[in-house]
Amino acid sequence: MRVGFYPGVGNNAYQGRMQAIVAQEHEVVPVPRIKWLALGRLRAIKPPLDVILVSWLENTLVSRKTGRLQWAGLLGFRAKLWVLRRLSRRLVMVRHNEFPHRTAVSDQARVKALLDQLESRFDAVITHSGHNAGSRLYVPHPLYEPVESQASNQVFKTGELYCLAFGRISPYKNLLALVEHWDGPCKLVIAGPCNEPVYLKALRQAAEGRSVDIKAGFVPEQEAVSLMLGARCALLAHSGEEMVVSGSYFYAISQGTPVMAVKSGFLNWLASQDGPGLTLFGSAVALARAGSSLEADENTETSHQIRRKASWLFGDDVVRDHLLPVLSGKRR
Repeated sequence: MRVGFYPGVGNNAYQGRMQAIVAQEHEVVPVPRIKWLALGRLRAIKPPLDVILVSWLENTLVSRKTGRLQWAGLLGFRAKLWVLRRLSRRLVMVRHNEFPHRTAVSDQARVKALLDQLESRFDAVITHSGHNAGSRLYVPHPLYEPVESQASNQVFKTGELYCLAFGRISPYKNLLALVEHWDGPCKLVIAGPCNEPVYLKALRQAAEGRSVDIKAGFVPEQEAVSLMLGARCALLAHSGEEMVVSGSYFYAISQGTPVMAVKSGFLNWLASQDGPGLTLFGSAVALARAGSSLEADENTETSHQIRRKASWLFGDDVVRDHLLPVLSGKRR
């Protein structure tokens, strides 16, 4: 098969892992963003591809400034879909979110309903969580690096006791609630890029006088691995309805790091599947209290146990066995 990925260019670890898994058996063709195709790069792709795996196309539906549903965005969605149809025999959508993260509260139900309808424009729809499968096809989320290569990659251990909230710093992740209730001796480290200076300022103000370190900005891969390997645990405070899965969870277990998180549909389902390294709490406040009072010698799953379970549930072979039949149309 000739398998296209849209968007196929840019520095995105998820897309990189998915492409690497498919490339083990099939030709992978990264598809440039439609705005570039309109400038002539369409000619560089020789149609038809057998299938294109489409991610995050729904982000065009809402305004970047207001978060409101914009009908121009719906037209853009359909126009891009039309172009992709010209390139490929089949289109498969990955439903990453119930609605884009930035969607205004007043429009969330409407955008979700619209996305549910737009799924019918695709030949198949993939979800990475069993909690919202239904007519969608479950395909495990890939680990961010092969677990085997991480097992011996112990970069450093500083000896400092800290919990890590890693990834893009944004209001939807509920980090402010974590900081405001972080009162114990264990340190909280928040690390990742941030494009929202007002929110970052609020976080820094709330962190004053607390054992909280905020590292806002791009984190190089080697430093990210080191931070995760050295952490007592990773924290996920978000429990909003828009998120299907958490990429930060998969990044943590790829390194063998345990995860403490606020309950959500995905995480509740994952716990029912004996998801590796996972401890759930009812609220961000409860999570902050538990995390800030952690001690180094408390019993948890070992890194080796977490990595081993992760490879059983989300390893490359498991992802490939679920994904390739969907791409070929054999699994519907």
